[in-house]
Amino acid sequence: MTKEAASSNGEWYSRIICPALGLYPPDAPLHVHEEAEAYFRKKPWCNATLEEPGVISLSPSSRNPPGPEADQLFGETLAGPRAFAHILCYFKPDDAAHLRDPARPISRVSALFSLGPGLTGYQRILHGGMTMSIMDETTGFIFEINQALGKQGGAFNSSNVTGSLETKFLKPIPVGQVICATAWIERTDGRKTLVRGKIEDAAGTVLATCSTTWVTLSSRM
Repeated sequence: MTKEAASSNGEWYSRIICPALGLYPPDAPLHVHEEAEAYFRKKPWCNATLEEPGVISLSPSSRNPPGPEADQLFGETLAGPRAFAHILCYFKPDDAAHLRDPARPISRVSALFSLGPGLTGYQRILHGGMTMSIMDETTGFIFEINQALGKQGGAFNSSNVTGSLETKFLKPIPVGQVICATAWIERTDGRKTLVRGKIEDAAGTVLATCSTTWVTLSSRM
């Protein structure tokens, strides 16, 4: 997977939608964020998380494709009611100055996914490939959030691609529920960033984990 900047008339801009931070990309479908926020807030455990002091929610760039040739998997193909009807990211700055300090990146992000009936492999169970796609998508959110906030570091100033993705399937994941995927930066080594992740259900049971290596490209894609 690629996490990249969007290009419009040769200029870079973030395509994430984040009302809390005043991030409204050109021609962004604001209803996507509003509907996702409303959907997840109807789930008591999701609402409790989103209501925690300091939590900032946003819709990722993959839900706001720049055109018909990019971000079509999660932005169009899997965006219907039988797949991922709603996706909402969130993160929590360490303190009031965290957002404004370019030297302090956001190192941990989470995302809520609604799992529709069209994502099954075995009966009523999420396909393993979809589990890996959720992991890939969520670990990539770290880069686009830091890019949008203007954080310093080579990984946040260019496009990043998945170099490897190792997933451990710990328990079957039933569809028809909401799951929470969380990703965090483990370390950075030159152009490589190691990001780990996990998927949990409403009870906090860990259903899958992953270890990914993201590679920063020499220029934006």
